[in-house]
Amino acid sequence: MTRRRFTDEEIRLLEANPNTQFVSDSMIRFTQEFKDELWQALQNGSSPKAFFRNKGYDPKILGDSRIYNAADRLARKKAKQTVSPDQSKDVESLSAQIRSLKAELNALKKLSYWPIPGSRGTCHECTQQ
Repeated sequence: MTRRRFTDEEIRLLEANPNTQFVSDSMIRFTQEFKDELWQALQNGSSPKAFFRNKGYDPKILGDSRIYNAADRLARKKAKQTVSPDQSKDVESLSAQIRSLKAELNALKKLSYWPIPGSRGTCHECTQQ
């Protein structure tokens, strides 16, 4: 899948928008303020395409894939940032606890194969009594 390149005229139009940080023939970068406003709009249920249109961008020039990919990248970035340091410590602690419990469970599984005297196990020695 090839990405459509911007023409010189489209580059001039995109550069004229105050929300554009950088534009070349193959990519566009938006200002941090624009990204913050986009995030708020997405949280309020606005569609990315409508937001870009309201901010002065022509969706036909940018294309749907650039618009929706920009919104998706922003959402993934914000999702990573929402984990607080305390939560990450909790996750590490719980992961260590899970590893410990799995090791204990595996040890108990191995013990269940040993014959217990007086039981009706399948061990040859146990069945001869």
